[in-house]
Amino acid sequence: MAEKKNSQERTKKRGKAAKSDPLAIIINAAMDLAAERPWREITLSDIADAAGMSLSELRQQVTCKGDILRALADRADAALLESVEKEPLDGEARDRLFEAIMRRLEFLAPYRSALRNLMDEPAAAACECPPVLERYFVSQRWMLAATGLEAPGMEGAARTLGLGMIYARTLRTWVEDDDPGLSRTMARLDRDLDRACRMERRLAPAASAARAACGLFRAMAHAGRAAMRPATPAPETPTEEGAS
Repeated sequence: MAEKKNSQERTKKRGKAAKSDPLAIIINAAMDLAAERPWREITLSDIADAAGMSLSELRQQVTCKGDILRALADRADAALLESVEKEPLDGEARDRLFEAIMRRLEFLAPYRSALRNLMDEPAAAACECPPVLERYFVSQRWMLAATGLEAPGMEGAARTLGLGMIYARTLRTWVEDDDPGLSRTMARLDRDLDRACRMERRLAPAASAARAACGLFRAMAHAGRAAMRPATPAPETPTEEGAS
């Protein structure tokens, strides 16, 4: 009972801005609970109580706990994109990625305790996967877009996967980093981005050759399909007798 009361008191302190945004209240309430106990033990009724809502009001905003995690990711994406619009990223690619990830972590700072607990029990979100996992990589694509590094096809998929691995390692360090200056987090991110840049330079020739090969295969397939189409008969030319 005391735990629930503390959670409700924290939720009430979010301010007038959150009161006009029911989904923000739900996210904050759920993260408050997640900071106190395992995610797998938290029920929708617990979240509704902590948010000061009925279950029907909660259902108007979310359908499951996974929706809350995805909504938090949506808010983090939006906060990063708004930040970039106000203060554009500059510098080399790695510097833009570094700044983008740190800005995202700045938005997530109020939820760090909750995220630490969630990462300590990865199986707890099994019922929300694969939608939550898919949403994780959507965030990576938005970060690539925000930094001007978005790419189509296999190259884009490889960048999304690579950034996802870098961000996951950075997030794990960040939730345990007690230094106000986040020195451990930035050192981890620096090392991983440097490693990724070196790897990309080594793989660039192979990637270029793969793109050329894909282009050749597409051209050959197009030519093959064209050759298999039935020939269109040429229009008959009227003879002089027929013309008369």
